[in-house]
Amino acid sequence: PAGFTQHMRRMGDTVTRLDRTEPDLNQNVPGDPRDTTSPAAMAKSAATLVYGDYLNADYRHMLRNWLIDSETGRARIRAGLPPAWIAGDKTGTCGTAYNDVAFVEAPDGDKFMVAAYLDRPTVTDDAADALLAEVGRAIVENPPE
Repeated sequence: PAGFTQHMRRMGDTVTRLDRTEPDLNQNVPGDPRDTTSPAAMAKSAATLVYGDYLNADYRHMLRNWLIDSETGRARIRAGLPPAWIAGDKTGTCGTAYNDVAFVEAPDGDKFMVAAYLDRPTVTDDAADALLAEVGRAIVENPPE
């Protein structure tokens, strides 16, 4: 965990931290700063890996393909995107949180990195996934600048 946190600092991420290993890090106690990040920090770090030059081209390509091939997020952000859009993501779920970090590419070439986190939503499972799919729809309808 300490090595991961140090690596994130070297990438310029001053927020993301890992303090414990599985399965202990899946506890999501309100106010506990351990094993945390923010959507903004995660989007920036993920963009550095997917679109930046932090990784060499072969590793960027490999990571991109892993994210596209991942099936865990097909009902989340990607579910709100039209079929012509390209996206790949990494999800996280631990009972009281539903998260998705995705790269999204429009047919016109616009590229976005998106991190959407639901912490202690009043809905569960399919309804939480549907809320995250709304994030994808919002990107299509009102692309960020």
